[in-house]
Amino acid sequence: MATRLTAETSNAIRFSTGPQRQAVLLVPSDKSDQWSEWYSHFVAFAIVLLSNLVVVLAHLELRAAWLQLAPEVQAWKRKTAEGVVSHRSAAALYGLGHLAADQHEFTVQHRKQTKRSDVRLHRRRLDDREWIQLRGLPVTRPARIASDLLYDHEDPAAVAQIVADAIRPVFDYPGTFAQSLSPHSGRFGLRRNDGLALLQWLLDLVGDRETPQWMREARESMMRRNVDQAPAASLPRPGSPA
Repeated sequence: MATRLTAETSNAIRFSTGPQRQAVLLVPSDKSDQWSEWYSHFVAFAIVLLSNLVVVLAHLELRAAWLQLAPEVQAWKRKTAEGVVSHRSAAALYGLGHLAADQHEFTVQHRKQTKRSDVRLHRRRLDDREWIQLRGLPVTRPARIASDLLYDHEDPAAVAQIVADAIRPVFDYPGTFAQSLSPHSGRFGLRRNDGLALLQWLLDLVGDRETPQWMREARESMMRRNVDQAPAASLPRPGSPA
């Protein structure tokens, strides 16, 4: 489920919600000075309008795929076992990173099959703290998204961008990322189960100027975790996109 919008040429704007759903908006290429200002405003308006349309269509398609996972269960009665939006689909729902969500991805608790080629199912245990309700759908939190994507061998730089994009608006906490990244550190040549080292390595790939502050918060969180094993009890629940 890609949600891409590009101005490919000076007079063509292409928008897409997937390989089978594409459209092109053509605008005049021979603009006179008299119409140049109008033209620039028109293109800007068209891009904003089509961007919003792409987001709405993508969300509707994702929701339809989620409903089909358990059609016999009413939406408001569903539990996480019936499927939670995850991986690239979850990142796209938050608006994190730049990985194209060409398939609808869900994490389920039990073996489940689907005949849809645009749906991909993952089996992995999901704790209550690892998901939230977002825009009417159950979706994994950003720290879990990063872990899932690394298990899926996604590009570390792309995962790093998701991490930074999530910490900046406080969609999740640095300490939560450090904890969820711990199982992956050894694969990157770091000390085993060292989530702090992997978080630092990923954030260095992005080069955000807030990295030192985020790492201080992560270290403080991990220290509290080592003391009482309940570090998040006093923290407010992370925010979510509007």
